[in-house]
Amino acid sequence: MADQYDIFTGPNTPDPPSEQMQWSDQIWGPYNLAPGDKAKVVVVYGFGSAADMASNTETGYPHDMIQWSFNFGNVGDDERKQRLARGEEAMLRHLDHAQFVYNAGFDVPDSPPDVEFFQ
Repeated sequence: MADQYDIFTGPNTPDPPSEQMQWSDQIWGPYNLAPGDKAKVVVVYGFGSAADMASNTETGYPHDMIQWSFNFGNVGDDERKQRLARGEEAMLRHLDHAQFVYNAGFDVPDSPPDVEFFQ
C-alpha cells in the first residue's frame, strides 16, 4: 500500500511527451479509522466563465457563452486579463453556491416548472 501511495504522490514527468501520459488523481488520507468509523469526501466541480458576469444589455440576462466568446479575439491583453478575472469571480460564485447547498443539507428549492410555449 505504501508503494502505491509513493507512486501517486511522487514526482512525475514534468512535460509528458503524449496525451496518454497525462492524468489526474485524487488521494485522501491516510485515515486512522476504527471499525465502524466513517470518512466523508464531498467533491464539487466548479466552472465559471466571464460571460456569466457580463449581462446582455438587451435581455438583462448573462450572455450566451458561445456567442460571447466570438468577441474575444479582438481585444488587447489588458481586456483579456480583466475578462479572466471576471471568469474567476464567476467560478468562485458558483463554488459559494455549492457550499451553500452543502450547508443546507442539499435541501434547496426545486426549479420553477417550464413555461407552456405555443407557436
